[in-house]
Amino acid sequence: MKLTKASIFSKDQEQSVVDQSRFLDEVDNQGICPACGKKTLRTYAYIHESRLRKSLVTYVWCASCRRMKSWFGAFTLGIEFTDPLAHYSSAARTDMERDIDTFLRRLDHLWDRGELPQTKVAKNKR
Repeated sequence: MKLTKASIFSKDQEQSVVDQSRFLDEVDNQGICPACGKKTLRTYAYIHESRLRKSLVTYVWCASCRRMKSWFGAFTLGIEFTDPLAHYSSAARTDMERDIDTFLRRLDHLWDRGELPQTKVAKNKR
């Protein structure tokens, strides 16, 4: 059954979702959804900068059953990565995220066009 609206993963499924979040893994970038069992678990992350610190905001969703989870934490990766939505202001991004169904459809569209999954950005050597 394909859900038309995004719903959250159950507490029992959350750890599997977090363990499988692979937004920078270029070889195997979709995980197995713990809810529906399909290999359509996708990840998108971006850096949110506030006055206090940089944070990493992460979304993991299943393109098949539309379940999702999001979280944020301190940005500790120390690497640069692609973000097809980086050109949006913080306010515009917040506005996009208010309608999670539309936001996930946008991410699926970026995935279908090859702009997601994200990849590491090579640093220029000087």
